Amino acid sequence: MSGSRQPKVSVLLPVHNGAGYVESAVRSVMEQTLQDLEILLVDDASTDGTAEILAQLAAEDSRIRVERLEENHRLPRALNHGLDLCRGEYVARMDADDLCEPRRLEVQTAYLDRHPEVTLIGCSVIRIDGDGRPFQTSVRAQDPFATRWMCRFVMPFRHPTFLFRRAEMDLRYDPACTVSEDYDLLARLTATHNVACLPDVLLRYREHAGSLTGTKWHKMLEEARKIAVLVQQAEMEPAVFEATAPLRASYYDLEPLDDAGVAGLFEGLRRMARADAAASPVHAAWVWRQTAQLAAQALMRSGAGKRGVLAAFLTHGRDFLPSLSARFLETRRLLPATLRSDPEL
Repeated sequence: MSGSRQPKVSVLLPVHNGAGYVESAVRSVMEQTLQDLEILLVDDASTDGTAEILAQLAAEDSRIRVERLEENHRLPRALNHGLDLCRGEYVARMDADDLCEPRRLEVQTAYLDRHPEVTLIGCSVIRIDGDGRPFQTSVRAQDPFATRWMCRFVMPFRHPTFLFRRAEMDLRYDPACTVSEDYDLLARLTATHNVACLPDVLLRYREHAGSLTGTKWHKMLEEARKIAVLVQQAEMEPAVFEATAPLRASYYDLEPLDDAGVAGLFEGLRRMARADAAASPVHAAWVWRQTAQLAAQALMRSGAGKRGVLAAFLTHGRDFLPSLSARFLETRRLLPATLRSDPEL
C-alpha cells in the first residue's frame, strides 16, 4: 500500500510476548472481506519470538507495518504510540490472542458510514478458551443511551471490538490505568460523543485459564470504582448519587450488606431507575431490567450467595423481580423479539 494513500481502516494490534497466538490473530485480519486496510503491529519489547513472527507476516502482506518498541511500554502507552501512527479513516482495535470473524470490519465500517452521529462502534463476541473452543456467546446491543448508562458502572463491551473515527477520537489512554484503560477511555468518550455496540457477533474473544488473578481483579475493581464514581457524579442528581452509596460499597468494595444496607441498595437503585426511565421513556423497560441485574450482581459480590440474593429481592426488592426474570431470559435469548428490551440499532 502506498504510504501516501489513506486506507479505509487502520487495525491497531499491540503485542507483548504473544508468540502463541499472534499469527492466527493477524491472519484473521489479513483475511477480512474489507481489504482496504493497514495493519499496524506494535511489538512492545517482546522477548519470545514474536518479532520473528511479525517479520514473516510483514514479508507476506504489504499492508502490514511493524513498529518495534525497545523498552516495554505496557498496553496504554503502546496503544497511544500506535494511535499516533495510524493513517486510516477508521481505527479498529485488535488483541494478539483474539480472532476476527471475516466480515467484522465490513460490518462495523458500514454501520459508521450509515451513522455519522456515532463516533465509536463495538460488537458482540464469542468467548473462547485457550485452545480456541467456544463456550459462550455474549450479545451486547447498545445504542448511545445504553452505552452511556452502562459506563456509569462497568466497561460496556469488549475493548478489542472497538472501531472508531480517527479524526473524532482525540482522547488517549491513561497510562495510570493499568488494567482498566479501556473503561477509562470509553467513559471519557461517552461524555461528549455517541458510542454504540452492535448485536452482531464479529469477534472471538479468548480467555485464558487463570488470566484474571486475585491481585489483578482487586486492582481492576479499584480502578473501575474511581472511573465509575466520576461518571455517576456527572450523570446522576446529587441526591440519587448519595442514595446509591450501598451499590458502590457492595459492587466495587465487596462489602457485606446488613438488612438495612440491602434495603438501602434497593431504594437507591429504585430512585435511579425511576429518574432514568423518566428521562428516556423509550428505554424504560431496558433501564429496569439492567438495574435489577445490577442489584443481583451487587448482592453476589457482597457475599450474599444465590439464596441470599433471592431472599433480598423477596424482602426488599419484590418490585424488581419481574424485571430480573425478564432480564435473565433476555440474556439467554429466550424471549421473543416483541418482549426484548435490547435497543434497536
